[in-house]
Amino acid sequence: MAQALLVYNFDGETGEILSSRTARLDPREGTPLVPRSATIDEPPTPDAGQVAAYVDGAWALVEDHRGETVYDKATGEERQVETIGPLLDTVTTDKWPGEGFAWISGAWDVDPDYVPPPPPSYRDKRKAAYISELGEKPDFTEAVGDVLDDLIREVRALAAEPKTPEFATLGAKIDAIKARFPK
Repeated sequence: MAQALLVYNFDGETGEILSSRTARLDPREGTPLVPRSATIDEPPTPDAGQVAAYVDGAWALVEDHRGETVYDKATGEERQVETIGPLLDTVTTDKWPGEGFAWISGAWDVDPDYVPPPPPSYRDKRKAAYISELGEKPDFTEAVGDVLDDLIREVRALAAEPKTPEFATLGAKIDAIKARFPK
């Protein structure tokens, strides 16, 4: 009868070692059975940042960056490494500083082609504020009334300091609009 033999199971796709166990014996011949995705060759002991993987019929020490944060060199997008192997040339472990920076000559640097977006206009800021206020109100009618009141106060304040003849009649126009939207 054959002696017990240790087999090392590895991932069939990546080659990463998964476990080891004693091989089962063939009931007819009494020889150890070595399953697919397993070998009798002992794997090397990996250092930190490495994993033993069975590649092309032999064990190799492969880089293991799983769980590390990397940044796409083209976009700065943050990602987590999920597979074994060396880092792709398209990513870096150097944290992206933010908008206006690009990967230039092996490091993040000020992007000479960067054009910052224009600041939001007063109208856009007010619109965002009104949308935010509307979103917090359970009753849409109440929200519209509150927003309209705020808008009327704002326009009245502008009308109090007439700069053009149109502002002189603005108060009457506001009252006419408010009458169309009673609370």
